[in-house]
Amino acid sequence: MTSVRSLRSLTLSLFIILTLSLSLLLASCGEEHKHEWGEWEPYIESTCYVAGQERSLCSCGAAKYRRVALSHEFELAGTDISGRTMTMVCAKCGAEEERELTAEGAHITLVTVGDGTLTVERGSETFTAPYENYQTDSYKFTLNEGAASLADGAGEYSKYVLAPGYLGETSSYGAASEDLYGNVVLSRNRTDPLSSAVNGGAGAGYPVAAYKGEEYLGICTLSPVIEGTLLGMTAGDQAALLAEQYSEQTALRAAIETSAEESGFRVLCTAEGFGNEAAVQSFNDMITFIGENDWNAFRDGLAAHVDIDRAIDEMLFTCATGAADCVSANILWITYDGTTWIPAPYKLDDSLVNAAIEPDHDCNLLWEKLNLYFNEEIVARWRDLRFGPLSLDSVEQTVRAHFGRVPEEALRLDEDLASKVAESIEPAVAAVMENVNANLARLDVYFGLQ
Repeated sequence: MTSVRSLRSLTLSLFIILTLSLSLLLASCGEEHKHEWGEWEPYIESTCYVAGQERSLCSCGAAKYRRVALSHEFELAGTDISGRTMTMVCAKCGAEEERELTAEGAHITLVTVGDGTLTVERGSETFTAPYENYQTDSYKFTLNEGAASLADGAGEYSKYVLAPGYLGETSSYGAASEDLYGNVVLSRNRTDPLSSAVNGGAGAGYPVAAYKGEEYLGICTLSPVIEGTLLGMTAGDQAALLAEQYSEQTALRAAIETSAEESGFRVLCTAEGFGNEAAVQSFNDMITFIGENDWNAFRDGLAAHVDIDRAIDEMLFTCATGAADCVSANILWITYDGTTWIPAPYKLDDSLVNAAIEPDHDCNLLWEKLNLYFNEEIVARWRDLRFGPLSLDSVEQTVRAHFGRVPEEALRLDEDLASKVAESIEPAVAAVMENVNANLARLDVYFGLQ
């Protein structure tokens, strides 16, 4: 009897324990329980052919799973810049995948012109900016209203012009001229703000792959807009005296009138309310000095108004590159201190298309007087340039270097692009060198080197 009772008591106790345990279990994982999932951890490893899984566990023992993509190790195998695609190949199994071209994959900056805005992709960075039409098939824009900048082949700037035909023969004239100008300016090891700008401030562009919507425009030129205090002088009755802010320089806006009877230089009056009166007065004084002084007075006093070394370099470069209107009347004037002025080339994109112009024939008054009163310095400087940045070897290297800015990786990955570049370089270089040869030879005779 006793053993039967003990057995019943034991059975009852076990029943109670099991009931309590079940109640606790139901209480812990019932409707009121909220899973607290842990970190995802590898569960089944992926291969190139079978997708794997990752698992996350709850403290109650529940688990959830998610699919992991195939474990291809894709590498860039080739690009189609005109088609805006790139081919990726798995290093493990050889599987191929076509993707939309990126700037990092193309190894070249991509520019897409849209409806009112354009997009610039450089490396991992992307910029969007409104643009304005600029000359034929060209676009001018400012990145983030000047707050952002690109740092690439042309330097670090925020304002740019996108122009067609980087590899074309016609565009090569301007690009080569800009690079040559920079070489001349920098050859004196100057330190003024203009010479510290890329290419001496000329702003030679660098290559980008450009698209208009889905249409491929080809390898175009992206050129920075170099800003300084630029004063345009012309031979007509009206000329614009314009200045824009460069770095921390004060902005200047003014309008002037010129007289062709006074060699296109004499400033008769200045418009009121356009900016820094002291700078305008300094400009007027400089122009007056050039027009009214000769001989010793000119030699002794010019340095107070004009950077003479720079003026000589500008004169020699401008006469050699042969843009006729740039030597007869038009000069851009630059100042960084408001008192000392620098003449700069005008319309470099029109250079190397005409014969060289001798500085005592059909030149503006400044070039004529420099040639008369600083002749020894000019002849010596011409000799230095001809054995330096304007030697034929140096010029050809400069021209080739311009086209060499098309990235090597882009040519290696895109055979079609590489062939187009190879086809375009030689005729462009030959065309530039033909003009350069004739221009330099003519001035060599003029300055007594032949």
